[in-house]
Amino acid sequence: MSDLKAPTTFKEQVNRLSNHGMLVEDKSSAIDFLSKNNYYRFTGYGIQFRVFPDKSEYQDGTTFETVSQIYNFDEELRILLLKYISKAEVFYRTIISYGFSHLKCRKPLHDQQIGRAHV
Repeated sequence: MSDLKAPTTFKEQVNRLSNHGMLVEDKSSAIDFLSKNNYYRFTGYGIQFRVFPDKSEYQDGTTFETVSQIYNFDEELRILLLKYISKAEVFYRTIISYGFSHLKCRKPLHDQQIGRAHV
């Protein structure tokens, strides 16, 4: 027999969170959230609220709203940082390619393959 978990609906996922002690005030919003965001990714943000990290039970007072706010904050921060990381990446790729081409490709009729001797 297979050890794979059976798939669950979004409603069942919300019920599972509730059964493990997470307070879900607005089940409809929670279902909507999980329909757009992966359940396992979401529960990763809730690990810090578990009674024990390797167990599924949440500490008293843990709410779906709190965990989803942390999830959303992380997403917004990632998007903000990506803008600047992308600019830095392009800048450093430019510097490296410019330096490499001036170091290795200055002679006329240079070979396009790195490491091959010129004839």
